[in-house]
Amino acid sequence: MARGWKDEANALFQYQHSPDRHAYLSLRQYDTDFHDELEGGVAAERTMYACVEAANGPRWHADFTSATPLHLITAAADALSSPAPVRRNRCDLPERNVPYLTTRPATPSRVTAARARTTAQPLVTGSSAAPAAVPVTHPGVANPRRSRR
Repeated sequence: MARGWKDEANALFQYQHSPDRHAYLSLRQYDTDFHDELEGGVAAERTMYACVEAANGPRWHADFTSATPLHLITAAADALSSPAPVRRNRCDLPERNVPYLTTRPATPSRVTAARARTTAQPLVTGSSAAPAAVPVTHPGVANPRRSRR
């Protein structure tokens, strides 16, 4: 699989494990009644897990029933498997996960962008200021300033 994920299967489920084995996707290999899925009587058709410890330790998971549109499952799987960094506040990270993470201070991108705008665009005043914008009219669209009496 792309991004270094490994396939594994048994009679009931097909799994795809992340390279560090801290996340995985499962696909149920047997058919079941949709209502049993919704009521929790059987496993969801697809489930995504992220955990640091053993499979039965504290973990995040998302269940996708057989009625979930495939494009939503694909988008979630792409986000879960993406190697791109994710922004988090240090205080929001569980202590048990910190040894497995690479942290770095966030760059204040909004401040940097605001400073760039103020230094790159000088303030124009007086008679040299640009004229007021002329409203754009489109054929077939009524003039909003004109009254309909």
